[in-house]
Amino acid sequence: MLYSACAFHAARGDGTTDHMSFLARFVDLPDVRILFEIASKAYEHAPQPLVAAYQSTAPIRQIYKDRRVPVKLVHGLIKSRQRASLLVAGAGPSIDYMLGRFFTEPPHGETVGDIPLVNLRPTLRRLRASADMTIAQLPRLLSRWLGGDEYLRVPPWIGTGLTVPEKPEQLTRRQTHIWKDLAPARRNGLRPRMAYEAAEFDRFYHEMYLPYATRRFGKHAAVRPLRQLRRLLHRGGSLMWIYQAEAPIAGALLRQHDRCLDLLSLGLAGTGDDARRAGAIPAIYYFSLEHARSQACAFIDTGNSRPSPADGVMWFKRKWNAGLTPRTNVASDLLFRWERPNQAVRTFLSHTPLIIQQGRQLSLVTAIDDGNVAGAYRSLWMDGLHRLYVYTENAAVSSFLPGLTLADSLKNA
Repeated sequence: MLYSACAFHAARGDGTTDHMSFLARFVDLPDVRILFEIASKAYEHAPQPLVAAYQSTAPIRQIYKDRRVPVKLVHGLIKSRQRASLLVAGAGPSIDYMLGRFFTEPPHGETVGDIPLVNLRPTLRRLRASADMTIAQLPRLLSRWLGGDEYLRVPPWIGTGLTVPEKPEQLTRRQTHIWKDLAPARRNGLRPRMAYEAAEFDRFYHEMYLPYATRRFGKHAAVRPLRQLRRLLHRGGSLMWIYQAEAPIAGALLRQHDRCLDLLSLGLAGTGDDARRAGAIPAIYYFSLEHARSQACAFIDTGNSRPSPADGVMWFKRKWNAGLTPRTNVASDLLFRWERPNQAVRTFLSHTPLIIQQGRQLSLVTAIDDGNVAGAYRSLWMDGLHRLYVYTENAAVSSFLPGLTLADSLKNA
């Protein structure tokens, strides 16, 4: 049981604290701390099939976790300086992220109650006309049954990746925006150094990765536990330091398997400001491409991003021509719906276009202020998307959602 608790925490990778670490921190029981340390080390060196089998049960465990769903009506100001409302079902970092994108200041809410999962669908149907939009986070195994075709299905996380070119330097020279991003790294003489020792990784984790992630993303940070990343280091992992002169200013944990290189985590030294100005983050991407090429890798998995091309991390990856891949190991889905076209939905979708999942395909939903569909393709489109839906308050009622129009025929306009 102790091993299971440790594996559960590490498999989630969301930075939350499990029961055993709570006991180890707040209860003065040396035996508990010792047992927890043993369990953590057991997870770090456990056979991969055992860990994979436990991780595969995440969708089932999510149903138990969400057996009762908190529902509330939330009100506040949006970017158009109007007041708007959301009907929200569920809680957690992904819901908080969407609330932060929808409202411009902390909203206030009216609690409806903790609704049993089996009663959630009729509850939302009864209440959703009272809000400008509905957002629900539901277990993936049940999201289709509970939402049907009435909702947009939005994965909380989208996978991203880069195809490794034969000559990374030629690629960066041809892509003007990448070449410009790399100018500070060239000017400051940044260079990589590979390391494989656990002690160097621990230094990277505590001095760069953990401080950078918590500073950069705040309450939305999805911090991966030390033992989880150390486990990956032991299984084809390596640490890439980024040096300026004789000092490391950034680092990234990489893992090679088959012909793929995973970019697992990155961090910056100090407050991160000096490293960022020196060009550390573009340097990590460029030197990762060079390292992948040297190891005969064809693809770099650049990790998960929030489901919008307007998100800062996704926007940066898009500049490097990253493509999108659906993630199969996500335990929940976000569901979006509105009953009628309205200004609040338009405002939200104009600055937070959503990547939605339709079967095995990914599509994009956005609102375009100037009506320039071709411009939206140029500024938002990414490899891995299949369709573009444009939201307009004047569109005819469709069988999909009110106000949405399929714009694929205008892609090459």
